[in-house]
Amino acid sequence: ITKSSSTISEKTISSGKLKLFPNPVSEIATLSFESDEDWIEIRIYSMNGQLIENIQRQRFSRGKQQIQLQLGHLSAGTYQLVAEYDKMKETIRFVVI
Repeated sequence: ITKSSSTISEKTISSGKLKLFPNPVSEIATLSFESDEDWIEIRIYSMNGQLIENIQRQRFSRGKQQIQLQLGHLSAGTYQLVAEYDKMKETIRFVVI
């Protein structure tokens, strides 16, 4: 099962469970999501599909979670954050300035 629908607002990108803000980002972004005690794996890809970084793989407790992502080391451009959990995958595009 793949979810790819996204809603775009001025400062937040959300896709299903996930919200990433601010977007665009220069240094630090916050990834916010609701967990059902899922294992979540977070990766960043270039727009051509190259894996840039494995951010995190961990089991989160039930409820609202927030992770601070250090993204300032990435070159300016557009990337995809991919989160896999509970046999689902969500993708959020974000811009580094």
